[in-house]
Amino acid sequence: MTELESFINRTIELSDLNTIQDFISKYNLNQKSRRQDVLFVRYELIRMMRKKTKLSLSEIGKYFNLKHCTVINALTACDNMYRFGHYKYHEIVRKYRDEMENLKIN
Repeated sequence: MTELESFINRTIELSDLNTIQDFISKYNLNQKSRRQDVLFVRYELIRMMRKKTKLSLSEIGKYFNLKHCTVINALTACDNMYRFGHYKYHEIVRKYRDEMENLKIN
């Protein structure tokens, strides 16, 4: 288990979808952007929501103004980042770690 995975498992316990929506809005994760800092944080939050909730791909996509197929693509890309140890991905996600720790996803 990677450091980031253990962090996610430690911090996400309860549902607070308003807090998640605020986080998404604060960093414009629901806007179209291919900037790495936005993209990687969006990927990680989608991954967290998929792993820790029973939301469908379409329901997760609604938070980010994405279609379910784009959510699938994000999950695949995120898995590849973990599998191949993409250093830039982990570096960017660490910057948002403190704030993501406060998100409660169930």
